[in-house]
Amino acid sequence: MTLWSRFKKRQKSEETLETSSPPRTQPDAVSPSDVIDLRFLFGVWLRWSWIIIPLAAAGLYLGYIQLQAFSPKYTASMIVQPSGSSNAIGGNVGSVISGLGIEIPGGGESSSPFERLRIIIGAIPFAEKVQEKYGLLQEIYGSSWDEDTQTWRKPTSEDFERDQDRRRFFRQNPWSEPSIEDLANFLSGSLVFETVPESQFVEIKVRHPDADFALELLERTYYEADEFLRQEDRIEAEQRLNYVQAQLERQTLVGSRSVLTGMLGREYNNLMLLASNLPYAARIIVPPHVSKQRTEPSIQGLFLPPVVLMIIAGFVLISLIAVFRRG
Repeated sequence: MTLWSRFKKRQKSEETLETSSPPRTQPDAVSPSDVIDLRFLFGVWLRWSWIIIPLAAAGLYLGYIQLQAFSPKYTASMIVQPSGSSNAIGGNVGSVISGLGIEIPGGGESSSPFERLRIIIGAIPFAEKVQEKYGLLQEIYGSSWDEDTQTWRKPTSEDFERDQDRRRFFRQNPWSEPSIEDLANFLSGSLVFETVPESQFVEIKVRHPDADFALELLERTYYEADEFLRQEDRIEAEQRLNYVQAQLERQTLVGSRSVLTGMLGREYNNLMLLASNLPYAARIIVPPHVSKQRTEPSIQGLFLPPVVLMIIAGFVLISLIAVFRRG
């Protein structure tokens, strides 16, 4: 076979492959129906703009419902200056004692008394003490307390039964008698701690519809928590003091006895400070007092968000209608 015949045969085979292969397809062009013309969309908004009016009215109604549910309250407040870290043994003295193989109970680093006071307010032991002294559960949940039988009574109104049905449907806890745990949660949620801007002071607030009760709740809770914390630290200081005294009697090395003697003096000093009647967790800058005016609702905060949300929902609804109709 000559060279020319081989070339013709190869050219013929390539033409056969081209005719047998499927034709190349061009990418589909974008359909005009797949594009939303902004002019068309604005036109739809104008034609259906009347829908916005009832939706905005519905937003106003939601704001009105929130306004009716708003309960004005009196504010009892006080300003304090938190004290520094507690007098637990640490720093260089703690390292020296550890090197001597002596462990001091409660001798590690500790948070400040004021930080621990904030935790104590929501603790069960503190709630038990306050309940035993003041009977706060009966004051807070007075509508459910039967004074004659000294027992808690379950509400029987229709609204209460509907609420119980709703809670059972959503697997929530049904009504139960108020307990110490409820009191602890109430105290923890009632006292609000706010740092005064550009200062180290802290403002403590309690809000309640009854001005006298708001002031009593603030005073009772804070002063009792301060005393509760003082008693705990006094017990711990006495334990450390007894332990240091016992270690001092056992040690024979001059260096160890010198360190322990210094610690003993500090513990005596701590006990003297704990025995005083001065505020312990914080220094009181402004004593507890209650406002003369009750809290007022924010008109913009009640009406503006629901109205804006309903208007946005209206435009979204109109846009969806336009898209589906055009499709």
